[in-house]
Amino acid sequence: MKKAALALCLGVLASLAVIASCSRAPQDAAAAHDGDIAIIARARAIIDALKSADPAAYEKAAKENFAASLYAERTPDERAGFVRMIAGDLGRMRIDNVETDGETVDVALAGDTGMIARFRFEFEDAPERKISRIGVSADAGDGAGAAIDIPPPAFDASMDANAIGAALDEWLAPVIDADDFAGVILIARNGDPLIRRITGAADRKSGAQADAETAYNIASIGKIFTKIAIAKLVEDGRLSLDAKISDVISDYPNAVTATASVRQLLDMEAGVADFFGPKFETQAKDRFASNHAYYDFVSAEPATFAPGEARAYCNGCYVVLGEMIERIADEPYEAFVQRAVFDPAGMKRSGYFNARNAHENVARLYARADGPGSGYIDAQDRHGDAGSAAGGVYSTADDLLKFDNALREGRLLNGAMTVWALGGGDEDALRNPSPMGLAGGADGTNALLESNGEWTVILTANVSEPVPEQLGLAIARALMK
Repeated sequence: MKKAALALCLGVLASLAVIASCSRAPQDAAAAHDGDIAIIARARAIIDALKSADPAAYEKAAKENFAASLYAERTPDERAGFVRMIAGDLGRMRIDNVETDGETVDVALAGDTGMIARFRFEFEDAPERKISRIGVSADAGDGAGAAIDIPPPAFDASMDANAIGAALDEWLAPVIDADDFAGVILIARNGDPLIRRITGAADRKSGAQADAETAYNIASIGKIFTKIAIAKLVEDGRLSLDAKISDVISDYPNAVTATASVRQLLDMEAGVADFFGPKFETQAKDRFASNHAYYDFVSAEPATFAPGEARAYCNGCYVVLGEMIERIADEPYEAFVQRAVFDPAGMKRSGYFNARNAHENVARLYARADGPGSGYIDAQDRHGDAGSAAGGVYSTADDLLKFDNALREGRLLNGAMTVWALGGGDEDALRNPSPMGLAGGADGTNALLESNGEWTVILTANVSEPVPEQLGLAIARALMK
């Protein structure tokens, strides 16, 4: 059956009847039957819940629209983590396109971060037509990268390490042959490394190959270190989640966002300006060698909205959190994170490295010159010289596993703050099993950490998103069913 394009007219999302009436293909829309409308309604319920960035709304929609088998595949905490991940990657979202062939529904969801998430909904062959499967892929939305059709890997948690490794190698081969992935994949079970794969060059110019000690830019995964540093200050009684920016930074220059709380900054509801954009692109990148330098840039920019009025992906929010940490600790943000996170976790290959300085075994960043399939160019100069509290820290896959273990085992925070940081679990547990999903990407970098306490999948790459992240998510889905 020909796929009916149900393209949404601007501003018209009130009803499915209106969606059909504003289609670019009226003859196809007129032919849409009641079954098409029913499955679109279920898909829209899930998409609308995702757009709200509200885990409770998504959980309600999942209960009402998922088949029992699909609902049983994940816990409420895991679904909440998925909502947070989508909101973190896309920011504010809008529906770009909806299509159905009567059997599946495809939805493109565009975010103000430039990312586009594409959802394919499949449905039960039963009168209620509940959702039986959801496939998700992503692309950068700006030509920097594009999702590819990656089939599910042919392994699962019931297989031994040798069998998983063999299936993983076969599955990865075409992606590696196409040079769409260069980096490290680490699979661990119960905190212990099980499978490690390393491919590609750390430095394409010199030909230096990556190894287990190669440190990669992990982009926005670095935000979790800022969150843990904040949690440590709260645990020590030095900061409240309800403290305002102006309570800590007396000379904060933006009157609109000065009233934003720590909680609003963490939840990206503060309205602080982002630093990525045309103005940042024109700046000399050697200006950005510390979080404080990013703070000087961001804090002078106009607010995007008043605190609490909206929610939008916000690197600037985390930069301001980093400055608050610096003011309270009376030491550089980077030094506090080293002392509060990296040292107790045993992360010896992690740090806010300055890209202009020679660091041993650090991966350079590479992006396609002209979209998918084109050659790679060095993308290092598109970034500040060093990372910030919003991301750009360097780490290894093994160090990220050490972090995951240290957090779950209460070596970074006490029981109560560990539960807060992970979003659930038992304060007295020896190892908190709450799911954690982290990802980050930018020109020349893509990284992922997915963990449910038993299985941990970590991927670091020095090529642009989204293919590496697609690989990591597919591996995690296969093992964490």
